[in-house]
Amino acid sequence: MNKKSLIKFNFSHICPNKLSFSFTWDDNFERHIEWIAPIFNRYHKRCTFYVNPGAGNFHGLLQNGYVQLAQIGFEIGSHGYTHHHFSHLSDEDLKFQLIKSKEKIAEITNISPITFAFPHHDYTLSMLETAKKIYLETRNTLNNTYRYSLKSYTTIVDIQNAVLNAISNRHSIVFSGHSISLCTDTVGNFDGYEPIPITLLEEIIHMIMEYQNITEICTFEQAVIKEFICQNCIFTNQLFYMSEDQLLYLKKYGLTHERIEELA
Repeated sequence: MNKKSLIKFNFSHICPNKLSFSFTWDDNFERHIEWIAPIFNRYHKRCTFYVNPGAGNFHGLLQNGYVQLAQIGFEIGSHGYTHHHFSHLSDEDLKFQLIKSKEKIAEITNISPITFAFPHHDYTLSMLETAKKIYLETRNTLNNTYRYSLKSYTTIVDIQNAVLNAISNRHSIVFSGHSISLCTDTVGNFDGYEPIPITLLEEIIHMIMEYQNITEICTFEQAVIKEFICQNCIFTNQLFYMSEDQLLYLKKYGLTHERIEELA
């Protein structure tokens, strides 16, 4: 392939030769905005929030908060317009959930979401085929990744074993969680399914950063872009080249030339 006929991009935020460790957080919760995002911000890292923009609690403060996070580099991904088991939906309702969520997030953030997380991890191959006509990738299906579900009983030893296994086998990790609990919480005084302690989240970030010569914490959409580049493009550790056809393919999912530059 002649490089003169290709479009050159620079890597400024991600490294193609490092494993991607992405943290994703589901549903609409105040603690995403008030606690989780500030932790990642403090370490100059970003994560992904999968939201339901059609849910009753999304409008107002939550919507404004997610919009502000999108403006500083956090990914606001699609989790369906409302939070349903997709296996209970008709084909028409399934398409509505996928399309309406994408449109609404793009409308409020001015950024078209390119990744999708099925509510309850509930999907079939047919649903996946439909989703991949609208989104570039889904959280459960990115090549060379392992999804690790964060639960209230998760320990730092569990995470360390998972990270060392990922490094040994050269695969990336997509962490999926919902919320966090604070040391001041009493039983039931938190929002989010299976919240993990805020101290554990900080321990996990610290631990992963100890391996930053071979790993990096990035949003899931950045992990998706990196995998696309590694599988389809000419690249070095500093730059990569895309063809017009590749750019057109990505553009149909909402990835403009400028957006690719912002992510890479």
